[in-house]
Amino acid sequence: MSAEIGERSDFSTVDSSRLADTGLVASVTKPSGGKSINAPTRQGPPHPSTIRDSTSSKKPNDTDGMSVVRQYFETRGVSKLAIGLLMASWRGGTRKQYSGYIKKWTAFCLQRKVNHLQPSVGAVLDFLSELFDKGLTYSAINCARSALSSYVSSDDGSVVGLNPLVCRLLKGGFQSRPPKPKYTEVWDVQVVLTYLATLHPVESLHLNNSHQNL
Repeated sequence: MSAEIGERSDFSTVDSSRLADTGLVASVTKPSGGKSINAPTRQGPPHPSTIRDSTSSKKPNDTDGMSVVRQYFETRGVSKLAIGLLMASWRGGTRKQYSGYIKKWTAFCLQRKVNHLQPSVGAVLDFLSELFDKGLTYSAINCARSALSSYVSSDDGSVVGLNPLVCRLLKGGFQSRPPKPKYTEVWDVQVVLTYLATLHPVESLHLNNSHQNL
């Protein structure tokens, strides 16, 4: 009987730190009145996933290259109302095209350590030449020039798209890689007209019958 009591007393005196973390389990205190009071639970460090979720929402949105144009207007002291109208001047398709070339331009300037808002004419020429060297068409390079002209000015204060050297470069690209025609095959209109002349009298013709004979 005494051995059984000894075993029970040994079990009751096991260190509570082996059973649960004291930082996660609320401690209970008993004042002199005998009523139990739950003490405040000690808060542990936040979970790493919580930190990632809270900081990811604060990262700047760099998916739209046109945000660079908006920031440029803000640095020039343009009001938010005016900026909204300026940004609305480009259609959705144009904004999408400009966005891609503006991001390429900012990456180019970052790599070359060039001021992307007021670069030298040589930097602009190199950027457009690299696009041509990568196989872009004349219309694509011309679109890139228009994208830069929307907010970039050369170091002499002129708009980059109107610089004589930039215009000359675009002309060289047009001569070196002329745009392909929209249609690869063209029908001889005279053949069609000759056939239509055989369909007479016109008053007795029906659209369904003439369509079947073609």
